[in-house]
Amino acid sequence: MNTLAGRIVRLSLLTLWDIVLYLLGVLLTFLSIEGVPGATSGPGLPTDLGIVVLLLACLLWLTVFLRRRFPVVPLVAGALLTLVGMDYWLVLIGAFHALARLRGWPAIAAAAGAGVLVVFATVRDIVRDPQSTMTGSLFGVTGTPDTPGSGAVAAIVVLIVAAMSLGTTGGLALLVRSRRETATARTRVEAVDARNADLSSELARTSERDRLATEIHDALAHRLSVISLQSGALETATHTSDPALAHAARVLRGQAHASLEDLRGLLGDLRTGGPASSTGPTEAPATASMRALPRLVRSLREAGTAVDAVVLLDGTESAPAALDRSIYRIAQESLTNALKHAPGAPVSLYVEGAPGSDIRIRVSNPIGRPVDPVLQGSGAGSGIAGIRERVRLLSGASWIGVHEGCFVVDATLPWPIEAAQAWRGV
Repeated sequence: MNTLAGRIVRLSLLTLWDIVLYLLGVLLTFLSIEGVPGATSGPGLPTDLGIVVLLLACLLWLTVFLRRRFPVVPLVAGALLTLVGMDYWLVLIGAFHALARLRGWPAIAAAAGAGVLVVFATVRDIVRDPQSTMTGSLFGVTGTPDTPGSGAVAAIVVLIVAAMSLGTTGGLALLVRSRRETATARTRVEAVDARNADLSSELARTSERDRLATEIHDALAHRLSVISLQSGALETATHTSDPALAHAARVLRGQAHASLEDLRGLLGDLRTGGPASSTGPTEAPATASMRALPRLVRSLREAGTAVDAVVLLDGTESAPAALDRSIYRIAQESLTNALKHAPGAPVSLYVEGAPGSDIRIRVSNPIGRPVDPVLQGSGAGSGIAGIRERVRLLSGASWIGVHEGCFVVDATLPWPIEAAQAWRGV
């Protein structure tokens, strides 16, 4: 609001200054009308030609309102006024803004043209009657050409005024241009400094992520590899003697391998600062992806859990990476929560969605069964909170609680169609 008010005040002041400048220009035009041949019939009495010239001068002075964006326009209008015998102040105004705005040859041409016009007007005013010039009217130079010394005084006054006007115009224009270039350079330097600060912060975050990824890898990858190897050895040793134990070992080895894949994906995301973009249609599904839901269900069934799964998804390749990953993680965490708190109970999984519509994940399991204290005590107890947080970050809705004897996790996430259109090139 303050910025808008400041712009309005600045625009109002500029408009007021334009009006004042125009009125001053019209006044100077009236003072110099006697310099136009045939424009006056006596002191201060304009002829019909003089009235036409005055009206034309008032119209030409309107170009002063265009001086900021089109400085050549008032420069040309001022040249017309100067050539017909009037003042050269509009020329100086146009030259000032041309020097401040233009660069290279256009600026040099504008300055040279203004200088030639001012010299022409100066020589013309020196040889004329001082009272018929604007300079004489302003500075009170009186007398006639027959008056001794009047011509010299008039010439000196005209030369001084012309030199000061031309020099002041050029100097102020160069000063304004220099300040403008300095402000532009300062803005660029500040932008570069801000970018360097952002890059330094990002480099520090990247180094910290690399350090954390290395520590996590060293702490977990070795143990998961040992579990996978020992499970394989146990499966081989009990293949003939105890098929059930061999099957359990095989499932354990598969879960350990899947955990290693999850760990690699998470470490890759940690190092890059976020999940990778969604994979293409010809690539294998990512570890944490909607396309990996069948594999998740299959692993649970192999472990002996009865999972009733219905997955109806369309256009999974076009899903944004964050949505794709969150859907998998919500389903995974919900199923894990069911295994911990209702071991041996059947679990129902329902997932449905498509681009442009909401995607729904619903996981339910009956309650009332005895809970294994070891399983219940495992984990940090933040699974439900994590589900709610994922749903909140994606602007979705969730309901988690007991309903008709079952514990239900019901989440709905928006699937914007723009993502699918961008992926398909629509």
